[in-house]
Amino acid sequence: MDLIVRSHLLCRVLARRASAMMENWVQWGGFNPTPSVCVQILGGGSAEISPGKDDGFLWAVPTKRRCVERRTIRRFGAENWTNGRKLLQVKRTLLVCKDCGHDYEAGKLCRNCLDTVMEETKAMQAAMEKTWGKSAIDQDVEFVYQNEQAERVTNTGKRLIEMDRPRPSWFNKNLVERSAKPERSESKTLRPSHELIG
Repeated sequence: MDLIVRSHLLCRVLARRASAMMENWVQWGGFNPTPSVCVQILGGGSAEISPGKDDGFLWAVPTKRRCVERRTIRRFGAENWTNGRKLLQVKRTLLVCKDCGHDYEAGKLCRNCLDTVMEETKAMQAAMEKTWGKSAIDQDVEFVYQNEQAERVTNTGKRLIEMDRPRPSWFNKNLVERSAKPERSESKTLRPSHELIG
């Protein structure tokens, strides 16, 4: 039974293919289309265009032209886009540094001042590494620059590092000291009082 149904379906498919091939042969005068000639109709009437062989293809050409506004938005961007315009914008938040005179953006650090601080920090780190090597430091460190007297007090427990350069003008000695000293107050343990509770 199953074999009969399959053979019946196969015959149907073959009949459809054969009829399609015959229609193609009748329409084009054979299996390959012959070259056609474009002729203009003189009567001004409209000619019916029969569906051609290439009607099913979509060629890569634009079918609708974009307006000028849309073309400029695509080229240069728009104000309401999340990334903004594609052109360079004028920065209106630039400020002048009071220390060095270079420009910097508001809300950010001056890059020139930051570079000088980074250079001094690297020099300090190199001096620390030269003095102790890579071993861990478990004490406070104090830097002594040229033309400064080192107060070598043994009871403070600070380690002194001598720098072979003068202290920069922006590096105040007060920056080395701790801003908040812990107060040595006697701490009392708070215990619940029965008088307050009940």
